[in-house]
Amino acid sequence: MGEKPRVSVILPVYKAEQYIRRCIEGLINQDCEFDFEIIMVNNNSPDQSANIIGEYPGIKLLSETKQGAYAARNMGSRAAVGDILVFTDPDCVHRCDWLSLVEATMRDPAIGILVGPSLSFSSRPGLRHLDSYERQKESFILSSEDPILYWGRTSNMAVRAEIMKQFGPFRELLRGADVIFVRTVVNMTSCDTVRYAPQIAVRHLELNSVGDYLSKVFTYGRSHVSYNQKIRARPLSMRERLHVYRQTIRTEQYSCFDAVVLFALLILGLCCWHAGAATAWKKEAHA
Repeated sequence: MGEKPRVSVILPVYKAEQYIRRCIEGLINQDCEFDFEIIMVNNNSPDQSANIIGEYPGIKLLSETKQGAYAARNMGSRAAVGDILVFTDPDCVHRCDWLSLVEATMRDPAIGILVGPSLSFSSRPGLRHLDSYERQKESFILSSEDPILYWGRTSNMAVRAEIMKQFGPFRELLRGADVIFVRTVVNMTSCDTVRYAPQIAVRHLELNSVGDYLSKVFTYGRSHVSYNQKIRARPLSMRERLHVYRQTIRTEQYSCFDAVVLFALLILGLCCWHAGAATAWKKEAHA
């Protein structure tokens, strides 16, 4: 580590002992030609996560008592010294060239925020199909000129420090603060400030089955209701979803069987998303 790391990697930590060692090993073994720091913020984790982090003296371990991942990320951002703040999660694993690809892409001065895919850890066919669709969907959204489609994801997102200083910190919500942050930046600058990089992917250790994916989609539907009350956002229309679906089939050269499997999984996902949204609306109505 040099006196002034170019990149600061920031992770909130809560109940992560099952995954965190694999995450740390991937981060400390990044193949980089520049200095970077790793900041992990213990967010009242009741397990052994902090003790495991303590085994790695090169990691800066902080503590945030206000519960919430965004509160922890904000503390890490305040302590960071890098020109580029890279956000990820302790249940993610990263290729050895992950940070190098992030830094190289961020050399384009037009990019203020860089978003990469968060893929499943399993290589099962159903999850592979869903990952391919999600990459196509994310590329479609983050290359569009419609700002109300834009979103962010702190499991794999890089932000210039000056952008965070100008438009941050994250709102300390339960979920959706990354979407609100990105939308705020886009609304105050332009869609061109955000770049999607499909080659800069992380894999979630907790995503091992279609059921895990559907559970996350349910959560996304629920959180959409919450953040949509603070900044207007819209999901893709059915016409747009079908366009992305067809593009996925063409790009991946799927057989008829694979195309049907993907279509069925997407219908299930859409049902879960709407179920999550309905749950949130019902809760709001009774609040």
